[in-house]
Amino acid sequence: MIRKITELCNGLRQKISKFADFIEEGQCISHFDATAQVGLECLVKAQARNGEILQALVRALDLVRVIVMLLDVVVEPQWIKADKLTLK
Repeated sequence: MIRKITELCNGLRQKISKFADFIEEGQCISHFDATAQVGLECLVKAQARNGEILQALVRALDLVRVIVMLLDVVVEPQWIKADKLTLK
């Protein structure tokens, strides 16, 4: 689960970086084209939404890490016996 959330975070970071480049480029041409201005506004809104999603994923990742740490401390794995290891 941690790996999957980390992959999602990394993918979203790349998308945010790409959108930032698009927004910068769009700001150069949007002054001359009404359609470009509308597209730029959509990109800015999508960028804000992507940032919110990334923040939520980072919080979820932190929560999963805490849960895993707590489980490692509290719960002894079932396959560990007092004097020997057995795999189930």
